[in-house]
Amino acid sequence: MRCAALMLSVGCILYFRIFASASSEYERATAVLAQRGEVYLALYPRAAADLKPYTGVISIDRIEDGYKVLAYAGKRGFEKIAAAGVPYKALTPPCLAAKAAMSDYRGFLNASGPGASETGVHSGWFAYPTYGAYVQIMEKFQDDYPQRARLIDLGPTVQGRRLYLLKVSANVSANAGRPRFLHVALVHGDELLNYMNALHMIDTLLSGYETVPRFRALLDNIEIWFVPLCNPDGCYHGGDSTVQSARRFNADTVDINRNFPCPCGRTEFNHAITGEYTAREPETAALLNLWNRYVFHLSTDAHSGTETMLWPYGSMERRPC
Repeated sequence: MRCAALMLSVGCILYFRIFASASSEYERATAVLAQRGEVYLALYPRAAADLKPYTGVISIDRIEDGYKVLAYAGKRGFEKIAAAGVPYKALTPPCLAAKAAMSDYRGFLNASGPGASETGVHSGWFAYPTYGAYVQIMEKFQDDYPQRARLIDLGPTVQGRRLYLLKVSANVSANAGRPRFLHVALVHGDELLNYMNALHMIDTLLSGYETVPRFRALLDNIEIWFVPLCNPDGCYHGGDSTVQSARRFNADTVDINRNFPCPCGRTEFNHAITGEYTAREPETAALLNLWNRYVFHLSTDAHSGTETMLWPYGSMERRPC
């Protein structure tokens, strides 16, 4: 009798500890959602296939150790995961783990003429630009290299920031027959490395055209179209002066990367969001309009988080028809 009572007591204690832990994680996650509109989760399903019903409402970042799934979720996605009983833990998102160095790039912007920075290729791409500085940097590329750079405004975001594209080639006025390569970065607003890489690539190609033979050969033969900042609302979620609070989703709490239509429609192998919500976001629509207007012979969509090369179509487990 005494042994049974002891076992019952131990069972009750364990139950309440587990319940309290789950309750604490739920409260932590909902508090983050209220503040940021998204939450970064470690999910612990019995098998990765257990998450298939939810891949349309969560955004999987990567899988670690074969069983821990790191993913972002908005309110709807989180509630579905919580209701399904999938074990989870709310994590600090990577963008909040370290302080982000910011710059207004005043020295670069005040330098007169092409290649006027200290080394020709600007040496300061190690701080994130404010949003205002980013706009001015893109304008300066065109002003300093009018023959080799053309700035195109693709339209507004949800919050009214602008989506900019920079066409880079030996002669941007010539439209005869050169293959077009499109490089898109920062579809996920917190993957900041790709943003800086794109700006650095533009500066390197433009300032090195006259002196580096391989850059000249590249721009003489193809057009490179850069969209360095595809999700400015997510990147500057904390305000135009900082990327410290950058988040993955756009201002509508939508993962732009899951908002494009699947060319074969919805199938059992399609993990993209399709149907009434497809392509509803202005950032998605701007890129679709660009693709419908121009033929691109090759394109890349740069992300960070894992070392993986995906080919079309990334929303499918096997190649489409």
